[in-house]
Amino acid sequence: TSTTTTTTTTSTTTTTLPVVSSIAPGQMEIFWANCMGAGDSDVGDCCESADHDQQAGAWKDRCRSLEINANWAQVFDLDEHRNLLFLRQGFMWRMVQDSSGRVTPELIENQVSDQNALEYNSRTGDMYFFLWYGCATHLSDTQKANALAVEASFGAPIGQTRGHGTVRRTPDGNYSVVFGMCSAGTREICRPDDSRCSLASREQGQKYVDRLYEVNDGAWIDPTADLAVHYVINYAIVVDPDTNDVYLSDHGGNYWPQRYVVWKYDANRQQARLFAGHFTLETESYAEMKGFGGRATSASLGHVYNMALHPVTKELHIIGYPANFARVDADGNLQRVECAGCAGEMTGLAYHKGEQQWILSSHCRVFWQNGTTIAGVPGQCSQVKSYREETDQGPWKADEKSIGSQWGSNLALDEAANELYFGDM
Repeated sequence: TSTTTTTTTTSTTTTTLPVVSSIAPGQMEIFWANCMGAGDSDVGDCCESADHDQQAGAWKDRCRSLEINANWAQVFDLDEHRNLLFLRQGFMWRMVQDSSGRVTPELIENQVSDQNALEYNSRTGDMYFFLWYGCATHLSDTQKANALAVEASFGAPIGQTRGHGTVRRTPDGNYSVVFGMCSAGTREICRPDDSRCSLASREQGQKYVDRLYEVNDGAWIDPTADLAVHYVINYAIVVDPDTNDVYLSDHGGNYWPQRYVVWKYDANRQQARLFAGHFTLETESYAEMKGFGGRATSASLGHVYNMALHPVTKELHIIGYPANFARVDADGNLQRVECAGCAGEMTGLAYHKGEQQWILSSHCRVFWQNGTTIAGVPGQCSQVKSYREETDQGPWKADEKSIGSQWGSNLALDEAANELYFGDM
């Protein structure tokens, strides 16, 4: 079944952090799962018809699944009270645990639908999401005016209607657009070298390419009104709680050219520019990361699935498909990160300051950067269809119990309690 699981962490080095969990170190238990017959712990009115004879997951039994779109791996985060926040079918929930250990999901009020890529700033209480639809309703009048000016200069409609963008939600429930023009793209532009297109469309395409190459050279942009971001798909969002700077991975989808890049939004300047990767008309593999040791903005990243800031050095760490692990150092160069266990298709990462190493997830395993397994059995995936039907509902010794796929799940680390949350997707 699709569950949220918690485990206490142990590694090959000794930690001095207190363990305050009710489960023993190195054990894991089901923290929450939908339709387990727990009354007010169930979410939605669909549990009576939920199918427990198949594994829950995207596009299967949507009632029991955590999230229906595995393209965005940021499903969990922790708030300032160490409550678990999670996305389920486009809406944000907060898990509240009482003194007896009972967990009850509470729907956060005043939300918009279709939220993806959850990022929470525990210092400000701001939440960041990528919206596939409905972004334009959160544009300010100034942002709309600036976007219209970009259209006028470009000479073709871009359109702020049903498009995409990243938004911020403040604790009082107000939304604002942080990145993107909320456009679904335009058919008025075409690759300059595509002879099938009209001359006018190719000329418009050349304007677009010229602007992208200016961005490659370090140009700062208005993050909500620039031709370079009239179409964005932000798969991963990271906020620095100390500066409120925001890092956003980009992906072109079926648009052109490929957008295997990472942007940085500077909160002081209220502008953005490329932080890693670059735009090119050449075909680059979504599964290849190269250019290590050189400028990050000259490197090829491939498809970026998740990112995190090192809490001490503030270096941005990047997971690229399928198991590429890199960081951008203080000099702006892309460096490979040594990782003994990195393999398969990876999505989750969290840094443990006590152990001074990363925790990562790949396929059906959660592990330390040094290769030591935290949860799951290497080479095995759980075949459990629904834990409601299982006699053994845990807790289990974490590295002796197979777990489900980690694809589409990130990791949430509560280091004060030495507990780790991950999804059994």
